[in-house]
Amino acid sequence: MQTQTQQNSMKDTKSNYKEMFNKLSETPKRNVNDKVMIVDGLNLFIRCFGAVPTLNDDGEHVGGVTGCLLSLGALIRKNKPTRVLVVFDGKGGSNRRRKLFPEYKQNRKTS
Repeated sequence: MQTQTQQNSMKDTKSNYKEMFNKLSETPKRNVNDKVMIVDGLNLFIRCFGAVPTLNDDGEHVGGVTGCLLSLGALIRKNKPTRVLVVFDGKGGSNRRRKLFPEYKQNRKTS
């Protein structure tokens, strides 16, 4: 049999849960476009490919994939976006940008 103190404690706990639940419904609803994160997927992949020397069981280099996914996860946790768009340049992406903006990468040194 429960004592009066235990019964009161249970009532308090139930009350606290109800209060927390009600506060959840009071939280302002976020629009899916409130905080959009756009990620240059090819850049992220290439940077991770060179920096993360992870190999799978067959000896294939998978650092680009694992590093890219881990980095993307960290970005999402840190920034808490409502939507994430990962974009990749298609074939000739730099050439299209040069046509639109001739100064694109103009000051870069060639290797």
